[in-house]
Formats: sequence, structure tokens, C-alpha cells
Amino acid sequence: WLEGGMKVSGPPQLAHLDFPTLEEKTAFTEAMLEEGFLASAAFYPSMAHKSFHVAKYKEAVLRSFERKVPKGKVCHSSFERLTNG
Repeated sequence: WLEGGMKVSGPPQLAHLDFPTLEEKTAFTEAMLEEGFLASAAFYPSMAHKSFHVAKYKEAVLRSFERKVPKGKVCHSSFERLTNG
């Protein structure tokens, strides 16, 4: 568990972030986009990632954790917006 109720699950090479609220998950995604990363609650590194890629991503993640309130619409927990027109 991390500060604020966030949980990291999965093995280190397939880390997944479990946000306490959809608002915080949305805020994280927005902040990461502003940092130049199309990010979700998961990070799957590959052999193509160099140390500087991982370091840059980590710095962006730590800054993005500071945002708790989204600027836009809150994400859905399902495919509801796609299936209910």
C-alpha cells in the first residue's frame, strides 16, 4: 500500500496501480499525458526500454501522483460509455 490508499500489485516487471477512486485514476492519466506519456494504471517494461526511459517515467509518475482532482470527465470503470451510446 502507498500513501493515500493506493496499492501496487503484480510482479515488479508487470506493476499495476490500484487507485482508491476513479477521480484519482483519471487525474493520474491526465497528468501523465501532460508529462508526455500515454499511461494507464499499468506499466509493462520491455527490453526496448533503456534506463533513462524508466527514470524519466518514474519522475513523471511521482509528479503525477500529486494531482488528486481531474480537470476533465472522470473515467468509467467499465465499457459503459462505449456500449450505451
